[in-house]
Amino acid sequence: MKNVDKILQGALLENNLLTRKDLDHHLQTARQQGQSLKDYLTAERLLTEKQILIALSQSLRT
Repeated sequence: MKNVDKILQGALLENNLLTRKDLDHHLQTARQQGQSLKDYLTAERLLTEKQILIALSQSLRT
């Protein structure tokens, strides 16, 4: 798993953008399709890039 995906997973959970169950499902689907988690979530319109960036920035502050 890419380091960026690990950081993103933590940020999404910390900011309550996805549940653990949903995150695991989307991560598995992204891997099967050969996509990064970010690319999958934005392509499927589950989250916007802005939501992802905000979650990451808030996660890095703590």
